[in-house]
Amino acid sequence: MKDFKVSPLAGSVLIESADGNLAYSVVVQAQPTGIPIGLSAIDNGEGLAKVATTVFQKGEGFQPGQAQLEAGGGVVMNWSGTLTIAGITQPMGGVILARPSSRQILLVLIAATQAGAGQLPGAVSAISSSLQSL
Repeated sequence: MKDFKVSPLAGSVLIESADGNLAYSVVVQAQPTGIPIGLSAIDNGEGLAKVATTVFQKGEGFQPGQAQLEAGGGVVMNWSGTLTIAGITQPMGGVILARPSSRQILLVLIAATQAGAGQLPGAVSAISSSLQSL
């Protein structure tokens, strides 16, 4: 990806724009072997939203929004929080996409600073259209 830096991040990766105003991370949660949880958007996304909130709730000031069904068979939800670097705290926000398959749940957290907020719609569109289980 041009102009993006990839860094390892606690069992996942962080993909960050060169200016640091937009980033995303993909987390894969395995479904239990033999008896998958079977989470899907059919339950109005409540189960998927709960998994996403559990995975990402450790973020600074993390506040999830209401989950909404998305075209790829999962849910999408806005979120807000903060980021502190060198003692300076700034507001952050973004979108979480949670999409289930029979073996795993794919979770993508897309984050933007206020300066990068205008890039969010394009990032969400690009990532959601290409997100799939391997």
